[in-house]
Formats: sequence, C-alpha cells, structure tokens
Amino acid sequence: MGRGGFGSKAVEWSRQALDSDTNFINRRRYILHPRGVKFTSTALVGPSPTNAELETVTNWSRVFEPKNVRVVAIDHNI
Repeated sequence: MGRGGFGSKAVEWSRQALDSDTNFINRRRYILHPRGVKFTSTALVGPSPTNAELETVTNWSRVFEPKNVRVVAIDHNI
C-alpha cells in the first residue's frame, strides 16, 4: 500500500511486556488546499498528481480575487 496513512502501516502497536509499556504509533499526512485556487491539469501521469505536477504553476488557476486568496507563500521541508 501507499504512503500517507493508508494501508497496514498507518497504525502500529509496540508492546514491551516486561516494562509494562505499550506504544501507539499513528502516522498521518495533511494536505493544505487554500481557498481561491483550483488544480486544472487534465494530463496526470497516475491516478493522483505527482509532486512535480503540483509544483507546476500552470496547473493551477485562481478563482477568487487576489486579495481574497489568503496565502502568500508556503515554505515546507520534505
């Protein structure tokens, strides 16, 4: 299965009986989609856009007035 919280690796339990410890691991990924823009590309490589397709400016169009799109820049570390 894929990454991002889907499949059998999204939730894991780890038990150390002698220490009476139980660890619960829950992996999630969050996606930010700001209001006022939409993804317009119709030529996708797979069933969902790749990172390169999401980074391409021409695949997005603004549907709100510029002052109503409340995102200036997103700086992330992958």
